[in-house]
Amino acid sequence: MILIADSGSTTCDWLLVDNSGNRIVKQTTPGINPVMFGVEEIERRIREATDILIHSDKIGEIYFYSAGCGLIANRNLIFEVLKKIFTKGKVEVQSDLVAAVRATAEGPSIVCILGTGSNSCFYDGYKIHLGFDSLGYSVMDEAGGNYFGKQLLRDYFYKKMPPELSIKFSNNFEVDTEKVLLHLYKKPMPAQYLASYAKFIFDVGTDNLYIHNLLEKGFEELVEFQLQLWKNKKELPIHFIGSIAFFGEEILRKVLERQELKVGTIIRAPINKITTYHLKN
Repeated sequence: MILIADSGSTTCDWLLVDNSGNRIVKQTTPGINPVMFGVEEIERRIREATDILIHSDKIGEIYFYSAGCGLIANRNLIFEVLKKIFTKGKVEVQSDLVAAVRATAEGPSIVCILGTGSNSCFYDGYKIHLGFDSLGYSVMDEAGGNYFGKQLLRDYFYKKMPPELSIKFSNNFEVDTEKVLLHLYKKPMPAQYLASYAKFIFDVGTDNLYIHNLLEKGFEELVEFQLQLWKNKKELPIHFIGSIAFFGEEILRKVLERQELKVGTIIRAPINKITTYHLKN
């Protein structure tokens, strides 16, 4: 059997297939990011994949992709925990950008992730090239979920959100000042907390003018800061992974087209495409 796992900071998708690609079981657990969690917490979260673990003795290959695994030390940490749990399988650990490339790119291209955070890379057909070191949600992550969550909270508290949306926002989300401050500055995982507010964008819908403008501004900043790093950006397809890109596709395409950039594949989650990649290779 072959086990594929694709983890962001918020959730981890697990897919177990046989050697012919037939699905055995699929499960979603909390995210497993080695930047945010230590060994004990990572092991606890992996062991939440109980539907997967009952097949552990029969799993021959494990391919684990995660946010935070760009650094060798973090990949090694995940590797050691997986080997402890899946004792009979070959284990490979890679970053979420590698997953995004394997799920979308068939040749030279730029690949972006718009999930809880955001990231991008250039794939030359053989290797992945990083254009910058990400500083995370407090400084970067343009057009990621935590970016939009931050904008929504700011507009709500500055009373820039349209009144009818402000009422809807306060009815559906936590807006008590003390509780918001507690989550942002005292509790763990503030990036995931901010990203949880981004759901409001798609609850309201992209036809709403305020939401449309919010997404447009975020995608424009993605182009201005991240995509500007790639000198060949107008010559290559730009692929996207993640819910923000998937649900905001129409606006994303228009923003990139205005900059004479070519949108390639847009998929919400890469797990099925990664599985296809490994079955072929």
